[in-house]
Amino acid sequence: HDEIQRQGLLQTNVVLGTSLLDMYAKCNALGKAQEVFDSLPFRDVVAWNALISGYVQQGLCDNALNCFQVMQDEGISANETTFSCILRACGALEYLEMGEHVHVQIRKRGLVGRNIILDNAIVDMYIKCQMLGKAEDVFNELPVRDVVTWNSIISGYSRYGLYEDAIFHFVQMKKEGVLPDSLSVC
Repeated sequence: HDEIQRQGLLQTNVVLGTSLLDMYAKCNALGKAQEVFDSLPFRDVVAWNALISGYVQQGLCDNALNCFQVMQDEGISANETTFSCILRACGALEYLEMGEHVHVQIRKRGLVGRNIILDNAIVDMYIKCQMLGKAEDVFNELPVRDVVTWNSIISGYSRYGLYEDAIFHFVQMKKEGVLPDSLSVC
């Protein structure tokens, strides 16, 4: 970082700056990540995603949601990565209303069913917000469901004591040819 600053590269290379802030975020040095972010002359969606993701990964979900709001206020359009991170934050905080708002944005942009990570984040957010019916609705409309999708719905039903529903989905997963993993059987 010192060498990058000495050469003045942060002012001319957004990719390098974003990589640096991502490194700090992944090293749990979010103060430094925020400093690098604030010093960038131009902040694109990738830079915002690196910062938002860092906050979510460290459990600072309110900070992530604040960043998301500022990002939108600055006219930066969210992408699948942004939405996935924000849905994780909404689920962790059980912010159903915000999660539903993000889900509406995702639908309006035609993104449901196009990115399995995003699709899984939607299902998981509804489960964590105790909205199993909505999670099931999204789950049923997905064209592709991987083991993560199945694990989310199975664990969601188990978490709330709906063991018959969990077992039903486990059996369905196997019928659809998705191989269970160690999380599927917990």
